[in-house]
Amino acid sequence: MVAAGFRKAEAKNSIFYALVKELYLFKDLLTAYCRKFHPEIKEVTSTPIPLLKIIAAVTGKKELKNAVSLFAYFEKVKEPLIETTKTYKLLGEPQLNFQNWLEQNSKVD
Repeated sequence: MVAAGFRKAEAKNSIFYALVKELYLFKDLLTAYCRKFHPEIKEVTSTPIPLLKIIAAVTGKKELKNAVSLFAYFEKVKEPLIETTKTYKLLGEPQLNFQNWLEQNSKVD
């Protein structure tokens, strides 16, 4: 898609959005990733944001505090609906999704 954008005059000075059609939960992606590349990890769990805030405050870990703020933001703010018709019409549809990526990368050693 990127190469097509550089070759087409109609794409000059344009902004394009390319999104996968599938909707995923991060936990589901992480579970699939671990199943494929780290089978020793038997379960992916999540910790509630308020508990993470307490842990960050008690431990004084600035990085954890920043990460928790980011996680909380993404829980509140949903991904906007973005019109992709123009992108796909001009550049074609994305060929890569998470499942394809897993398959391609599992063959690499």
